[in-house]
Amino acid sequence: MQADSGFIEKAGTGIKRMRDEARAQGCPEPAFEATGFFTTTFLPNPAVRAQAEAQGRDQVTEQAGTKLAPSQRQVQAHDEAHEPLTKVEREILAACAGEPQRTPDLLRLMGYSTRTGNFKKALTRLLALGRLEMTIPGKPRSSKQRYRITALGRKALRKRKGER
Repeated sequence: MQADSGFIEKAGTGIKRMRDEARAQGCPEPAFEATGFFTTTFLPNPAVRAQAEAQGRDQVTEQAGTKLAPSQRQVQAHDEAHEPLTKVEREILAACAGEPQRTPDLLRLMGYSTRTGNFKKALTRLLALGRLEMTIPGKPRSSKQRYRITALGRKALRKRKGER
């Protein structure tokens, strides 16, 4: 005997509804991918994108219910404005502001005896945001690897000091 758990609205209608809605908005059919996770990629209406590019706009445009994806510059500006640095991230940037630092030196300066999860997460995020860079990018595990602050990192550090 099976009982209705109430977790789904309509069985098996999701993909069809996504395709129908994309078609109704004049957008290309969404792309579906299943690799352990199910991912759907929606592309904007080509006519709306072409119009925005022709007008030289670098912004999100909404026309006929279709939104364009934000540009890389907008994403970066959003990250800078809305994702403040953590205390650990600020400490890492400040430590690297003078000269490039090795991981053991950073840990010592910050009062850690081992690499903690917070330290690893902060270092990874700073690298991903382009606020910190490796001195030997091709060899991330090198014993001579050091981390140096980038212009973007200096800007973020100055901005944080100005807010205090």
